[in-house]
Amino acid sequence: MRLYQPYKKVSSDTDPFIIPNFPGQIKLTRKQLPDFVKEETSFAEFYEQVKEAELKSFGVLVNSFYELEPTYAYHFRKVLGAKAWHIGPIFLCNSNIEDKAKRGKEASIDENQCLKWLNSKKHNSVVYVCFGSIAKFPASQLLEIAMALEDSGQQFIWVVRKNKNDVRDNEVLGIGVAVGAQQWARVVDDSVKKEAIKKAVTHLMASEEAEEMRFRAKKLGEMARKAIEVNGSSHSDFNSLIEELRVSECRMLLFPI
Repeated sequence: MRLYQPYKKVSSDTDPFIIPNFPGQIKLTRKQLPDFVKEETSFAEFYEQVKEAELKSFGVLVNSFYELEPTYAYHFRKVLGAKAWHIGPIFLCNSNIEDKAKRGKEASIDENQCLKWLNSKKHNSVVYVCFGSIAKFPASQLLEIAMALEDSGQQFIWVVRKNKNDVRDNEVLGIGVAVGAQQWARVVDDSVKKEAIKKAVTHLMASEEAEEMRFRAKKLGEMARKAIEVNGSSHSDFNSLIEELRVSECRMLLFPI
């Protein structure tokens, strides 16, 4: 994007363009890009400073594993010439379940109650819905999601958080379903309607492709766990990082700048 600015070569915000010299024939529209990429904003200046600092840095640590997206990991290292070490998923390195459970804000539902409910359901029959800790939804969008989940007829657990007023608020990998969001936004609006969400949930759980997506997700999970084990790709990358830092430090001691 920074090198070729392909979004400037289309006639409208909805015309698709392909990211040049990038694997996978990734198509986007101008509407889907962050404002700081398309326009001169205060954040755009900060973004450029971050990218410049990244280029001058010793390298980049990636909280992922090589096998997840090998084509892009290779492109980043070999084509862009950036040093990178894939050392994740880091959260798998901690096997203490009790420690993980205590992270974040206290849940309003008892853990045993939740597990009891899950154990009463058929295997692979429950949808887990969570948008992380950053995304913010207006009440109207939360209502669309709630109605869609109810209308889908699928069992689900939806993790939501309280807002300040105390009111409770993916394609290359082949393990997700798009729901129709066509515009980038730092704060999510209510543009995704109930029918689109319902269709996506039903497709994810009850379509012919659902089993294949579930199989792929399971295989990726197994690969992630192997990556952090001894001699796994992330484990080896971490050792490689330590060795490069050690060698670099020795050189600086021998040949100070």
